[in-house]
Amino acid sequence: MHFECAADPDNTFDGQEEPVWESNSCHYDVFIQSIYGCPTQCTDINVVSGKHPTSICSGHGICAYDNEVNGARCLCNDGFDGDRCQRRAKAASNGMSAEGVVLVIMILILVGVIGLVGYMGYRLRNLQVDPNAMQGLDKRFNELGQMA
Repeated sequence: MHFECAADPDNTFDGQEEPVWESNSCHYDVFIQSIYGCPTQCTDINVVSGKHPTSICSGHGICAYDNEVNGARCLCNDGFDGDRCQRRAKAASNGMSAEGVVLVIMILILVGVIGLVGYMGYRLRNLQVDPNAMQGLDKRFNELGQMA
């Protein structure tokens, strides 16, 4: 019997659907895919409590052979860590988040708008109107605003 690692805990051996290979006379090989075929370093099996394993690497990674440790271990997905990928990893602060960048841009735009409004107010306050500028125009236009 050959047990192969399968991540689906519901995939259990029932003896009905498993292929059997006869390699030579009176020699049979049965390949069973089950969570029980996975290395214990990657399952949440607890031998002392007798609980059945329910997942591989807590469902947040893959079980693979690691040459550095000369054995199987969980290779966790991004955002998870621990021996069996059971913990959410703390976010690394490698710079500013996208929300931080948007906030800085919005503040710069707001400062620019406030500066522009202040400049326009300053220019309008210093605007001098010549009261004699309109005196000669009253005889050039008729009551409809057309040139006479």
